[in-house]
Amino acid sequence: MTEMAERYDQIAEGYAQWWAPVLAPAVERLLDRADAWLADSALRVLDIGTGTGQLAIGAVTRWGGISVVGVDASAEMRAMAETLAERSLGQARERFQAEVAFADTLPFADGAFDVALSSFVFQLVPNRARALREARRE
Repeated sequence: MTEMAERYDQIAEGYAQWWAPVLAPAVERLLDRADAWLADSALRVLDIGTGTGQLAIGAVTRWGGISVVGVDASAEMRAMAETLAERSLGQARERFQAEVAFADTLPFADGAFDVALSSFVFQLVPNRARALREARRE
């Protein structure tokens, strides 16, 4: 798993420049679908595999009452998410944080989040079953 994290460390800047725009329509569709979960009831959201923070930043922008913790195995992707949040969230910046963590061993207590979201990451996780159990635990 660390090999994958190192690979994403190396491509973080290019990913933000080239892949994020390609993924943007799918991220918007996911946010539209998540409206039922996040608009009125969820307060703490976990974004598993946050990458550049596109999903997390979109959620913070869309719903004023939530805070999002984004986790990613890549330290450079986490740093990119923090940078993009700094540029785009203004005062809402305090409602987003990113941490380095693996999807299949999340460092949070059971029930720490109201909702767990993810986009474009579970296909990269070697032990998907364990990662999905971790997401459900949150």
